[in-house]
Amino acid sequence: MEEERQLKVVFVFTRPDGRNMNHIRELVEAKKIKPVVTAVFPLTVEGAQEAQLLSQIGRTRGKIVLSHGN
Repeated sequence: MEEERQLKVVFVFTRPDGRNMNHIRELVEAKKIKPVVTAVFPLTVEGAQEAQLLSQIGRTRGKIVLSHGN
């Protein structure tokens, strides 16, 4: 028998300053929140263009990330 789970969803809007970003990083690292990433593009002109096009369709669920690599 599958256990029933209670799901609590909370939306938080914050300013992108260093203090808030560090707090969010701590929550992610502690696995208290899980960010949803829709797509990751390279941090290039072409990657930024693709990310912009994806954001314009308005159907993304989560964040679009530009990454410079590991």
